[in-house]
Amino acid sequence: MNIIDITSKVVFTKNDILPLFETPSACRYWLEMAIENHLIARIRRDMYAVMDLTTGSVYANKFLIGSSISQTAYVSYHAALDYHGLANQAYATLYISDSKKFRPFEYDDVRYEYVISTSPDWIEHINYGAILRVTSKERTIIDCIDNLKYAGGIEEVIYALDAVKHLKEQHVLEILKQYDNKRLYQKAGYLLSMFKEELLLSDAFFWYMQSQVGEGKKYWLTDMGMPYIYHPDWKLYAPAYESLETLLHGGR
Repeated sequence: MNIIDITSKVVFTKNDILPLFETPSACRYWLEMAIENHLIARIRRDMYAVMDLTTGSVYANKFLIGSSISQTAYVSYHAALDYHGLANQAYATLYISDSKKFRPFEYDDVRYEYVISTSPDWIEHINYGAILRVTSKERTIIDCIDNLKYAGGIEEVIYALDAVKHLKEQHVLEILKQYDNKRLYQKAGYLLSMFKEELLLSDAFFWYMQSQVGEGKKYWLTDMGMPYIYHPDWKLYAPAYESLETLLHGGR
């Protein structure tokens, strides 16, 4: 057994390191001793992280821990906004999506909560000694528009759109095509129109989105205490853009 082989893993499970030991009991003994000697920390049941002896903290950040819950877990919604530097507020809850449900748990004042995975696509893979999986900026924005509950509310989405500066419109369209949800076309078109020039989005982009909204008129964000109007391009009753702009300045 070579301790370097283990400590290079950053975040790992017992099965990850079991081949390095002659017997399972030897592996269990090493884990117990390594925790006692502050070489590693137990994040949750059968999940460990290597510690930085100079700081007394684990090397892995909260995003890497979250995406290491399983081989298919990934950082999503508000947590992904936070990772991409687009969140206005830091939350103590980190949303992690996966096809397999896990029990919520807490580590180092962060609560990791499960959200069902809506798609295995548009996920970035970044190697930090372990693979950090996180939704792309484009998918993160669309997912947050689709489900404000996990986005932190409309204020966080408006802030993110103001902060992102540029989106790859073809990626946005491909994500929307995959989700195939007329109401999502309405909501996304309405919000992205507010930032058309800042995000360098083309007329053709919006023409296509308008062609996908269908005929039904919908209401959105009409319970916020703001005056709302009808937006004919999106067949949507929603607040005027001037009202939403006040959210960027902390007032309504």
